[in-house]
Amino acid sequence: MAESTDGRIARAGAAIEALMRTLMGAIYDARQKPPPQPLPALHAADIEQLRKLCEAHHGDAHDALRSFARELHHDWGVILRPLAEPHLPFSSNAVEQALRHWVTSRRINHGTRSPPGSRAFAVLASVVETCRRRGACVWRYLG
Repeated sequence: MAESTDGRIARAGAAIEALMRTLMGAIYDARQKPPPQPLPALHAADIEQLRKLCEAHHGDAHDALRSFARELHHDWGVILRPLAEPHLPFSSNAVEQALRHWVTSRRINHGTRSPPGSRAFAVLASVVETCRRRGACVWRYLG
């Protein structure tokens, strides 16, 4: 939106982007060296400005801006949680990549054909990936 040809949308997009970059930069810095105060307290003005921007565009006539403002406002706690806990990743992309081969396997095998089978497959995939990431033996854990 910051690159929109509509000046109003571009200004709103640029303002949101600048605030998000500031907050992300603070999180990256906090991962290297813990700040003297919690990040939400240090960046309360930025957070409030971002909240006001979302609320201001919650009913905007521009579909993309309205949709983005609503989504950001709706998932506010999840999106801003890394401020309180900087060690958390910004996305679940690593988890999705870890489970990608399980999804492919399920498609090749045409699924499990029953809800209990699907649940068992999902639980086992999760256990195997968790053990793999922790360096634990899957068979020993399952035993």
